[in-house]
Amino acid sequence: MRARIRCFQQAVTNVASCVLDNRTCVVTLDRDGWVRVRDVQTGQDVRDPAGPGSHGPTTMPEARQGHLAVVTVNSVPHVVVPTDSGSVECWSLDTGHRRWLVRGTSRSGASPLIEDLEAFRTPSGASRLGVLTEEELLVIDPATGLPTVPALTVPMDSAWQVWALPDGRSTDLVAVTSGWGEVALWDLTGSRIGGVYEKGIDPVTIRGYREREGAHRLAVIHQQDPGVVLSWQPEVARVETLLESTSPFLFADDPRLGGAVATTRNSSVVEGRRLCDGEVVLRADHPATGEMRWLVACPGRGSSTWACCFEEELRFLNTAAGRWSEPITTFHPMPGWGIHDIKAAHAAPEGRLLLTFIDGWAVVEPSRARTRS
Repeated sequence: MRARIRCFQQAVTNVASCVLDNRTCVVTLDRDGWVRVRDVQTGQDVRDPAGPGSHGPTTMPEARQGHLAVVTVNSVPHVVVPTDSGSVECWSLDTGHRRWLVRGTSRSGASPLIEDLEAFRTPSGASRLGVLTEEELLVIDPATGLPTVPALTVPMDSAWQVWALPDGRSTDLVAVTSGWGEVALWDLTGSRIGGVYEKGIDPVTIRGYREREGAHRLAVIHQQDPGVVLSWQPEVARVETLLESTSPFLFADDPRLGGAVATTRNSSVVEGRRLCDGEVVLRADHPATGEMRWLVACPGRGSSTWACCFEEELRFLNTAAGRWSEPITTFHPMPGWGIHDIKAAHAAPEGRLLLTFIDGWAVVEPSRARTRS
């Protein structure tokens, strides 16, 4: 059986997921700034709309792309969204009430632009939220809206993205990257670790891992040279080449495999390697033409799949069996929705994949997909 796909044509800018009333729901931020909780099966509202709404023309809807974080407070899902006035607000997805508001600050006195949000958990299980502006990083306790450490000054221009490392499930470190490929790193007490990574002039993606001796390392992939994975040890400012390939590398955030990267070898095999030791943890025949454009690990009950987007199709890889689903090339019944129209992709509970389009969203259930070797 092919993967089950549900498409919803709705004016949304970003999509996330949560579990409310013991069922999986989809959280959307509409173009007018309202947050909605929708049933994953029908797309219908399960609560009244909440959120800040439109606060004026300071920030156009396009600038909100990616600025939506779901956090859990006292077992209840909440959503954190930026406003057009330079603040962030936390709203209960159960009651629709606002829990707190945090106003951003800037040296100029003007309302800062919220660059990014990142929800994560500490090794003890505490929920935290990283809020990045042009000048500083705030680490906030979602239960109170209060910072857990003083505001962290970003030591570079063009701050772009905040990262929870090694991953959002158990975070030791937080990092900020710039549009020029710089990286700055802090521990959860607010102490800087090492200097600023400055090995390129292009955007980077990063993941954290520990080498066998226990030292922190960052794996870095540069946008202009995606066939190389670099390893940065910030305490000693050392950068080494970790892995190389003739095809691009993509990070695979799969908790069953640990920190890993995937690439294509000899145009015929998709290969996954663990970051900490370079060991091959997955091999599967390459099922399509062209390189992988993006990859999302979708953990499920007792198994995990990788959603792999190639040049003209989307497939799911069963990581345990090394088998692929049938290809997805269109999103019926939506005319004009194709692979190249996908704006963002996120993992959702029970192995689902959420896709954002310019005029709607879709949920894909790969567990129903027929697989082939």
